[in-house]
Amino acid sequence: MRSPGIHALRESLKDALCQGIDEKTFSGAEVSFCVNDGPICTAVAGTTAWDARAVTPDTLFDIASLTKLFTATVALTLVDDGTLSLNTPIWRDFTLEKLLAHETGLPGWKPFFEDIAMGIRGTAQAYRQIVAAVLSTPADVPPSQTAVYSDLGYIGLAHQLQQLTGQSLTALVQTRITTPLNLHHTFFCPEIQKDQSSIAATESCPWRGRVLQGEVHDDNAWTMGGVAGHAGIFSTSHDMAAFGAAWLNALHRGGLISASLAQKAIERRPGGRALGFDLKSPGVSGAGPSASERTFGHLGFTGTSLWIDPTRNAVIALLTNRVHPSRENNGIREFRPRFHELFWRSI
Repeated sequence: MRSPGIHALRESLKDALCQGIDEKTFSGAEVSFCVNDGPICTAVAGTTAWDARAVTPDTLFDIASLTKLFTATVALTLVDDGTLSLNTPIWRDFTLEKLLAHETGLPGWKPFFEDIAMGIRGTAQAYRQIVAAVLSTPADVPPSQTAVYSDLGYIGLAHQLQQLTGQSLTALVQTRITTPLNLHHTFFCPEIQKDQSSIAATESCPWRGRVLQGEVHDDNAWTMGGVAGHAGIFSTSHDMAAFGAAWLNALHRGGLISASLAQKAIERRPGGRALGFDLKSPGVSGAGPSASERTFGHLGFTGTSLWIDPTRNAVIALLTNRVHPSRENNGIREFRPRFHELFWRSI
């Protein structure tokens, strides 16, 4: 696209974000996109909380399950350097490949935080207790080619990667992804590093007794200390689009990981998923009906998404705080496909 076209698209997407705010789908949002190896363009709208400060391109959002993409990418870099293979058993008979593709038969979610005493939630002791519970949880069904989306698989996977490498998950993400890609606004536990008012608020949490701003929304991840394989990272849409662009580059010429492994990672498996990534659903998809069949990405519970379309050579990262102040707001389900469809049709 020529630059005037990019400018018009950015304004159209900003208008769509403003419409989402008018519809009370979220208080604030960012979108970043790139097309045909062009520059990353960003649009923002709204406020970090209702009637709070304006969202800027540097505003951080809780990306929720998009964290799984970082965990998966770390694991794939370990495959690339020969530390692991996809057939390596990570724990019990769960191989890396099965864990990445959600083919372990493990339950999707369990409220482990409820079994942790309030006084130790957020501590290393709580982390150990939840990991022990995850590692001992039996599969609901035998590991197979059926995909059952599971937070437990990624909690256990991240812990085992740390045991294998002797590095923390924070260090693995930093040394293998954020530092090489210059993602300067992507990290766990942003309350340590940033003014909380510059971070988009999420839910009014009943058991924490406050509106969450700068602390991870996911209950299990927060109880584990804010760093987990399934949730916990905060980022900007620009950084997320840059991450997506790195995956496009890997597919075409290698880089973040080898081209051959990148291609394998996004192949549709019998269970319908890829290695770490969601794929465009056959029916109604949050990616939008005009996304190509090769489109891959992920959604986050807090109202976030990343979609990468190798056919169009395009990336779009949408970050919102749709759970503010309550997760009962499900307007994002209608907003997401409509918003992404605007993007695909415009390019």
